[in-house]
Amino acid sequence: MSQGYHAQPPVNTLRRSAWADFLIVGGLLILYESLRLHFLKTAGIRASGELDSRLRVMGENLIPGGEWFTTGLILAALVLPMLRESQPSFIYSLQEIPRILLEGFGIALVIWVGARLWSRMVPELVAFTQEHMAKGVSLLGAAIYEEGVFRILLLAIIYGFLVRFGTGFLVSGICAIILSALLFSMAHHNGPPQTPADRQVFLFRAASGVVLGISFLLRGGGTSVSAHALYNALADLSAPGR
Repeated sequence: MSQGYHAQPPVNTLRRSAWADFLIVGGLLILYESLRLHFLKTAGIRASGELDSRLRVMGENLIPGGEWFTTGLILAALVLPMLRESQPSFIYSLQEIPRILLEGFGIALVIWVGARLWSRMVPELVAFTQEHMAKGVSLLGAAIYEEGVFRILLLAIIYGFLVRFGTGFLVSGICAIILSALLFSMAHHNGPPQTPADRQVFLFRAASGVVLGISFLLRGGGTSVSAHALYNALADLSAPGR
């Protein structure tokens, strides 16, 4: 008896369906942009106030409609794997979404516990987390665009480049994860508004970037974005003074 077409999983059983990644990240993008425009009422600056707002200004100076430049790149990076995925199934992708969100929560919890343990040695880390995540909308925006730039775009490009030029899959993955994590941490200390230079905060961000990079490479963009967003929420809710 043949199985229904919708029940066929993607060929790569370790990594989640690219269609599910697109549904999760695309849905969060729509939610974030709606909240941003409703609450901030400022089309020129995103709520995250960091990487994406700087790239948006850069895009506006380069091309018409450049304020959506970063968004377009992220969506394109999500669509390309969908085109290559064999036997895509919308129904199967919908079934994947709860599992991806559950994975994301588990990864977020690991990072959050690490932050609590780390903050015992570096109390400034907790205070900075509370200040950095003062606006609820920015929690979602930071997760989407930081993951979009540093994992969905940058990590994937570095990994593909290394593999194409003969580096083994394992070595390429390790190099791409570490390099993207370091750039992820560095970006928070460069350009306004920036984090004051602090070695421990830098190392924590880099370590978090490694965890998120592993989750992206093994499970997909939906997992890393949801993990980042859920960690932001956990960190904000558990910050002193809440």
